[in-house]
Amino acid sequence: MKNICAILVIFMVLTTFAGCQNSELKQSITTEYGDHLKIHAYLSGNLHKRYFTCKIYCDGTESFAYFYNPKIQTVPSDLGADLYSVVKTNNTRVYKLFDEFIVIYNDLIDNFPSTYNLEDFIYGQNQSDSVNAVIYNGIKALCQMRRFEYIKQFSSILLYGDDEADISIIKLWALGEFSKEELAINQDYSKEEITKWCIDFLSHYNK
Repeated sequence: MKNICAILVIFMVLTTFAGCQNSELKQSITTEYGDHLKIHAYLSGNLHKRYFTCKIYCDGTESFAYFYNPKIQTVPSDLGADLYSVVKTNNTRVYKLFDEFIVIYNDLIDNFPSTYNLEDFIYGQNQSDSVNAVIYNGIKALCQMRRFEYIKQFSSILLYGDDEADISIIKLWALGEFSKEELAINQDYSKEEITKWCIDFLSHYNK
């Protein structure tokens, strides 16, 4: 009986030790847009459930991005392979790490998930104007790429900017006016599908 108990204890120790592997990573990354990021990734939770948690700092900014992802159970050995540069404008850079957009706007950094919507934005507006400025400009930069997936997901948020230029592409698409480049970028969608969505969007918001 003592031998069995000893074996069980050893097994539990080994299992716990194995579960702690790849549980934390501190990494510095210089992006193609020239930002110097410091990433601290680790596993949060308890022995029953642990999930990926990440803090991202950027040199020259006064804040940090923070998110967690319960779908990820381990910390990768190199997050540089999972960090993608998405778009850069005059004062905004947007990156994507897993399902999260990381936005650097002027001297601030923040983040929002790919499922972010108008309800989330309104809630954030009641919490912090500075956070919303970062997220709004990140979304604006994404929509300026003229990718329908971004425009469809985030355009209702652009209406809060009270700038007709932000939704000018939707008005053109509602008229069926597309450039060859726009059709190529959005080849996974039909021209008719995009046009109908734009017409419905403008009608819903009385634009």
